[in-house]
Formats: sequence, C-alpha cells, structure tokens
Amino acid sequence: ARDNSDGIHIRAMILMAGGAVSGREAAPPDRARELADAWQAPDPDAPRSPDWEDLHLGLSEEIRERLWHDIQMNPMERNVGQRVGESPDMTDFAGSCEIPTLFISGDNDSVVPLHMTLALYARFNPAMRHCHVMYGVDHYPNAEVPEVVAGTYVAFLRDQQRD
Repeated sequence: ARDNSDGIHIRAMILMAGGAVSGREAAPPDRARELADAWQAPDPDAPRSPDWEDLHLGLSEEIRERLWHDIQMNPMERNVGQRVGESPDMTDFAGSCEIPTLFISGDNDSVVPLHMTLALYARFNPAMRHCHVMYGVDHYPNAEVPEVVAGTYVAFLRDQQRD
C-alpha cells in the first residue's frame, strides 16, 4: 500500500481472508512451466459444484451466476500466476505500519487458515490492528455473509473517521 500510494493518504485498510507474513520467491522456470502445463483452462459451461454453492449462499442467484461466469472466464495465466508468482515479505511492513488495519477472517477458512491471518495480525502495532473473526465461515465471507461483512466494514470505517 505505501509503495504504490503515489501521495495518496491511506486512512485505513481492510485485509479479508489473507495473512501470509513471509514472502515467497517466484517458482523457478521449470516448475512454473510444469504448473502451467498441468493447469486446465476452465470450461465456461461447467456447472457450479455443490462446494462452490455452499461457499456463496449469501449471494442472490443472479449474482452467483454472474460471479461464476466471471470466474470461468478468467484467463488461465491468472490462475497459474497466482501459484507461481513472487509474493512480497510483509514482515517489515507489518511491524512499521501506522495505518489502522482491520483483519477479517472466517474461522473455517480452507484457503488461508485462521492461524496465518492471526500471525500477520500479531505483527502489527497493537494500536493499529483490529480483528473480526466470523464463526462457521470459510474463505469467502463477503459471499457467505455479505450483510455481516458490510456491517463490519461500516463500523470500522466510522470508527476511523472519529479519530
């Protein structure tokens, strides 16, 4: 955030369903090629799986249909890139961040386990960090309990306006 702000004053941040502290180097070219070769392009006509449906029950059928279509239309390179690209080390940033930051996670997150979010949270300045854990929620809180997420955002951002 601070490296790419171009003079913009960031008053608050919200990190949802994330928390890797240490960085990751980009995969070596051989491994990247292996992953790219193994990855199948999504079928735009593939039906939604029951697991996917369960993670998005908070959304209307129309929005779920549009979201599924968008996901299916993602270029294969995006999916591969997320798995082989470099991820910056957040340790120094976390320890020096002076921006109020809200961490939101589901306690059943199957993609970024809660302990990873809490590890990053623990590295932030106690005066700047805030945490909201949603019980029984997986990796997509905004799709499972959108009203709760929206209310949490509003409450956090209102509190930041008072400061």
